[in-house]
Amino acid sequence: MKGAIYYSWKWGRLGFVKDNYTWGDNYHGANIRSNKVPSIGYIDFNIKPVEWVELNYTHSWLVSEILDSARTYMIGNEERKLFMNKNMAANLITFKPFKRLHFSLGNSIVYSDDGIKPYYFIPIMFYKSIDHTYNAAGSNALGQNTQMFMNISSRQIKHLHLYTSIYVDEISVGKIMDQQNSSNILSAKFGFKLNNFPIQNTYLIAEYTRTNPWTYRHQIESTTYASNQYSLGHYLGENAQEIYLEGGFRILRGLKIALSYTNALKGPAHVYQLVAGNANVKGLPFMQNVAWENQSIEGAVRYEIINGGYVYAKLRISDIKGDMNYTPSFYQGNQTTFSGGINFGF
Repeated sequence: MKGAIYYSWKWGRLGFVKDNYTWGDNYHGANIRSNKVPSIGYIDFNIKPVEWVELNYTHSWLVSEILDSARTYMIGNEERKLFMNKNMAANLITFKPFKRLHFSLGNSIVYSDDGIKPYYFIPIMFYKSIDHTYNAAGSNALGQNTQMFMNISSRQIKHLHLYTSIYVDEISVGKIMDQQNSSNILSAKFGFKLNNFPIQNTYLIAEYTRTNPWTYRHQIESTTYASNQYSLGHYLGENAQEIYLEGGFRILRGLKIALSYTNALKGPAHVYQLVAGNANVKGLPFMQNVAWENQSIEGAVRYEIINGGYVYAKLRISDIKGDMNYTPSFYQGNQTTFSGGINFGF
């Protein structure tokens, strides 16, 4: 169930929402904030005080699915079970220094255990510094889970959209090139879309995503970057990469034909341990072996029969193999899948 109530004015809006939202330019899965997770409740605050800057802020009520044993109690013969609270504050500030060039910076914090904190309702704030003030900076076991991110989108070259988005869980700037001691725990996406060139009514998309080991995760389960145990970041999660290609042609008004190719690889999940009192998250090798692989080709046809109303059909040929925790057995191996339907509004 999704819904929202908003108050809007000329240069902003404030709303209470239960829905999905996306941060980070993409055409096949965002890596900062994905909309492929169950909808969550959040406060949505957006302002555009001047033409060259925009602020997006959200405060979300996430679902931890972790039992709070201290609040669990008995009613007769029935045990009343309660989840630990889990919340997230996030902001994204977009600067528009030139026409069709957007540069965005933001950060977020997932916090738990001791209720809502009013200082996380401040839209323009670096939340990691607050965490260090209230929970100290000496141990991840004491604090909350913070993230930083950046997005660049350029349409300055005619017919071409260039974009990149980077999500940072942790990074060692001084040791970024040290393979043994670095902690480059991040996800990066690079891509472009070419429209109406060299042929009118055509487009081409190419997108590459790489997510290093331990990204989106945290040793304190109640502060992971997730809700209902679904990662809020890229759908492949940690230790993975994806190449996505798509080409399309609009034959006539409302009729679109597209062909896409996906090559998604995922390595084994990192097993967290304390070694000599230190977390084993430094110098993690990227995808030493492949635990799961998906190669697929999909053809799609969509026709707008009325304004906002579509009929569509898709044919996918896929080869999916590896860890069955990522794919139901029905879709494993070489498969041909046909789907179709109608939809309104998007």
